[in-house]
Amino acid sequence: MVVYGAAATTAMIVETDKTPADLLGSVATGMDCDTIRAKRDKGAWCRQPDAGVVIEPPLYCYRTLGTVSCYDRPDPYGTGQQEVK
Repeated sequence: MVVYGAAATTAMIVETDKTPADLLGSVATGMDCDTIRAKRDKGAWCRQPDAGVVIEPPLYCYRTLGTVSCYDRPDPYGTGQQEVK
């Protein structure tokens, strides 16, 4: 019986990156609880669901004379340049 429990726990961690305690903590607190993340960045175990999410606008970069220039929209001057990835 212990083998099945260990296998299920391992499968859950591999599939969701969360332990059973993380899932129970998340349900109980309504927050995002994550043991692996907390150990990695030395932060709190449970955090607000949107904490740490950085939303950055897309950048579109093109080669220019001697440098690379980036803009907030694709090819703003209509030069037909190929975007730098």
